[in-house]
Amino acid sequence: SKKNSEILSTMKIIKFQSWEEPFKAQLASLRKVELNKLLHYVVFNSLSIMLWSAVPLLVALATFATYTLTGHNLDVASALTALALFEILRFPMNMLPTMINRLVEAGVSVERVRDFLCAEEHEEVGKG
Repeated sequence: SKKNSEILSTMKIIKFQSWEEPFKAQLASLRKVELNKLLHYVVFNSLSIMLWSAVPLLVALATFATYTLTGHNLDVASALTALALFEILRFPMNMLPTMINRLVEAGVSVERVRDFLCAEEHEEVGKG
């Protein structure tokens, strides 16, 4: 992050002025926020995968319940045909949240690379 770059570029000054502890506290605070955001990302990613994995089963149950509750007779041939069609849809449905997450991650990566490439050039500070 910006604060990490600032700290690394001014390490000599920090050491010379004995400011290690205040900067260490700032870095720890920023790291805590970053880890909290990462935890939220992992939890929501897991919930998303779990939800999307359960959707085909829930769709099949809802379809069969609606079919029988509307007065139709559910025979074996219709049930097996419907289950086969639902199974064909399972893989694309399971891959959808993964693909959405990968697209979001790719967007973040592209943004970071763009920021890096568009950043101002820094001239090396002379010794002394």
